[in-house]
Amino acid sequence: MPEDDEDEGTTLVNLENGQRIEPTLVAGVMVDSQPAIGCKGVRLYAPCGHSVIVFSASTAARMGEFTPQHKGKVTATVAGERRPGCREPIATASVLGEVRLWDGTSGSLLASLKLDGSVRALRWLAKQTLLATVEDKAGHCTVDRIAVTSKSSGSDEETTTTFSLQRQGPLPLGFAKVGQFDAAGGFAVMTDGGVNAKVYADGWRMAKTLPHRHAVTSVCIDPQGRYVATGDRYGVVLIWWGVFQDDPSANAPKMLPPARWHWHHSPVQAMIHCGPLLLTGGGEGVLCIRNAEEDTVNFIPRLGAPIRHLATSEDGGHVSISLEDNSIALVDGLFSHADPKWIHALDVPVQTQFEGRASVNFLQQASAATPSTGSTSSWHGSRTASSEKLSNGLPLPVGGSADQKPSSSSSTSCVSSASLHVLKDGTLAATCGGRRVQFLDQMGKVVAGRSVILERSSMVREGDPMKRWTLRTAVFSNRATCLLTCETRRNPALERFDVDSTFRVVLKWWRRGDKGHYGLDSIVYDPHSADLTAVLAHPEQENCFVTASLDGEFKVWESPQSGSKSRSQDPADDGSCWQCVGQGNWRNRPILSGSVSPDGAVLAFGFHGFITLWDRQSLAEMHSVPLAEETHRPLQLQTATANGQLLLLALVRGTAPKKSMEVICWDLLTLGIVARLALDSQFTGGQRCTIRIPVFADNSQALRLLAYQTNSDKLKVWRLARSSGNVMSQFELEASGTLPSGKTLLDAAFGPPTLESDEVSVNRVLCWTSSFELWSLDLPRASSSDTSKAKVVRKRRKSDKAPPEEKPKQSTIGKVLNNMLEAAGELGNGADSLIVNPALQAGVTRQLLGKVCPSHVPSHMLPTTSALFERLVGALSNRTAEAPAWEEEPKLFSADHGAAALAEEENQVRLKGPTHEAKFGLLLDEEPDFMLDYGPNPSLPQLPQQAFFDALVKGKGR
Repeated sequence: MPEDDEDEGTTLVNLENGQRIEPTLVAGVMVDSQPAIGCKGVRLYAPCGHSVIVFSASTAARMGEFTPQHKGKVTATVAGERRPGCREPIATASVLGEVRLWDGTSGSLLASLKLDGSVRALRWLAKQTLLATVEDKAGHCTVDRIAVTSKSSGSDEETTTTFSLQRQGPLPLGFAKVGQFDAAGGFAVMTDGGVNAKVYADGWRMAKTLPHRHAVTSVCIDPQGRYVATGDRYGVVLIWWGVFQDDPSANAPKMLPPARWHWHHSPVQAMIHCGPLLLTGGGEGVLCIRNAEEDTVNFIPRLGAPIRHLATSEDGGHVSISLEDNSIALVDGLFSHADPKWIHALDVPVQTQFEGRASVNFLQQASAATPSTGSTSSWHGSRTASSEKLSNGLPLPVGGSADQKPSSSSSTSCVSSASLHVLKDGTLAATCGGRRVQFLDQMGKVVAGRSVILERSSMVREGDPMKRWTLRTAVFSNRATCLLTCETRRNPALERFDVDSTFRVVLKWWRRGDKGHYGLDSIVYDPHSADLTAVLAHPEQENCFVTASLDGEFKVWESPQSGSKSRSQDPADDGSCWQCVGQGNWRNRPILSGSVSPDGAVLAFGFHGFITLWDRQSLAEMHSVPLAEETHRPLQLQTATANGQLLLLALVRGTAPKKSMEVICWDLLTLGIVARLALDSQFTGGQRCTIRIPVFADNSQALRLLAYQTNSDKLKVWRLARSSGNVMSQFELEASGTLPSGKTLLDAAFGPPTLESDEVSVNRVLCWTSSFELWSLDLPRASSSDTSKAKVVRKRRKSDKAPPEEKPKQSTIGKVLNNMLEAAGELGNGADSLIVNPALQAGVTRQLLGKVCPSHVPSHMLPTTSALFERLVGALSNRTAEAPAWEEEPKLFSADHGAAALAEEENQVRLKGPTHEAKFGLLLDEEPDFMLDYGPNPSLPQLPQQAFFDALVKGKGR
């Protein structure tokens, strides 16, 4: 096979420098191919990606995987009979034509063979014969016979057995297209994916044809060779008795009319024999157990998803049921009251049966048409009025007018938002299937007990998926104690009367219990009159979320922390239900995107041509930042602290005909543009891009930016370092990768940090691909100079010799945040306490203490710490430029002031006398100790000392 064909099924990622790296498979699809249960009935072998994962058939625990991996994706796994030298033979094959024989008990590779083509299925025709269906480049399918031979050597005490695989030629079972295949006991059957089916018995020179009226979707051979069972697209099972009695090459075939059994109302997707019983499954999520001899049937219902594959052990004691949501149910004994043991993998979109019995994977089609946002600040809705989409995949109003309300005409587009959510504790939450929120441990294993299941019903709901509640986005609080999910559905009954009210939205708040499980707290239906465009979590306050919509309104939702109240009681009795505590709008324009500053003090919303900044406490507008043109749209907003600065990043898209895509970065302290990055020159195709920033970052270091195009195979990482002087910073390309052929990106995010032994820093990126595989990709940085520079910067900041930099003129938002960013840079994102510098402490103590902690309030009636923090931020935001003379330039800790100047300024302030003492509730001659201490380098931020908080909470000096 040529080298290009070798690369077709691989997972090697091509870097811009010509290197190729192999990603780590974190989670993948285990239900694409039929699994196998070993002849001993102890292990289950499930193909996943380029390897085969081994589970215990009794406990469903993971036991390991086969190594070395296949070069291509594994497409077939089958278990054989026990033989000398191999107690549990397992045969596997891949899309690159690799056929391998393994010992399932030890996981050792016994033999391998390379075929010309892609192997689609494997079956044992006899104990020493394998059958493989091989598809060539033109799509033609043949069945190759493979001989499995063994040779023993050595003494009687130590015998070594070597195995070999040898191709013996094709069988007379060829079709122009690939279809269903099965073989057992010297018999084989194959279809062409349509109405044609052929059967073959060992020794025949030609195959016998079985005519069908409808397309055959599954086949199965009776192990005793009495009949062949076929299932069609309409749920009909046909039993063809005596098809192997006459050789078609010797006598004219005599066909008996097949027996007909019809219970399924969707295509029969899986069939297998378990002793005398015939097991069938389809889109209903019900396992049918039928005795063909007695014509009786039993059921195992409520499996929760359509059945895709079935596998049984040799003794019939274990049955494996592969479901389309990427989970496997293990059943011990075929009884209607069976309690399955589950193997949960990362959810994938469920293949749903539309009206008209047409099987369509709606999420795969939608992902090929509409990109995913990759940001927790927006989600993809399901209304359309034009081909233009917002940052969350929502349609623009007709004509693109900012004042026009969006249309609500129906659409088949159904795309979820960001699927990967990296939490602060290092765990990963995923919403890949649209049905639940899953949590993955550090080994990539789904923690089934922590999954948040949105719909507890185990019934499979068919029909148009837009008519069912589907998860659009999930947003976690800072410590993941609260979770907000957003679901939507289309109501066909309302569509006939009012098109604008067709789609409904529901917000659900969940709270994590003591055992780590999430319980439903509150539900709100239709929180906005139009589609949601932003769902945000407060970075500091656990019980606070913000939503924004195309109706122009943004709302703040809060709930008091639940105390010792029982979960069985009504949460509304103690006021713990989530409620809207504030809302606002800006000139009634639709909100396109949103973000919250890292400290939660500022809200940022994007409009056509503008980005507005709002005070979180008072919900008052602070600034409006104009874009280059009023028609430009900020599709995505991100805020971050890096380089000792508070940065606002906006993904801005221009209008036709150019439709440029650009990332603009502002410094929120000065509202000046820091850097620009043109993405339309970096990515081709004209599709919308998505940007992500790391959750784990050192605030004193450079900002890293991940950008990619959904349904594209390229992703890039840039680094934004702080510039010197008035020179605008530049985004420097740090890493770039291209996915292998045939794979595209659905979502990507920076992963948790990893420690490298060689101290070479890498960009760890999690990629959710179009093959529904989660990859961990380590993109090497362009150079290792960044690490050394970072160390030098830290040493200089810790020293007192470097002179303080001249600070630029601050905006109102700069006065709110003051120098908190520099202190945050020293501590990183993990600091939960209030971070201020001495100058800010002095300002609060002298001018604003009365607003934060009034002097007339007794200590036992003081509000909580979070409330004091909110008052502190609100008091700082109300400081005006027209300040009195003693407030304009206190300079108590400026670098050029000595002890004498400090004492003189203190005396001038004390001349104000009792008026200020009564106003702020603090005797100035009893100031906290930190105010009288010159301390270290005054230009460096410091954490507030304990005496500062004592003065605030205990009312020192009153």
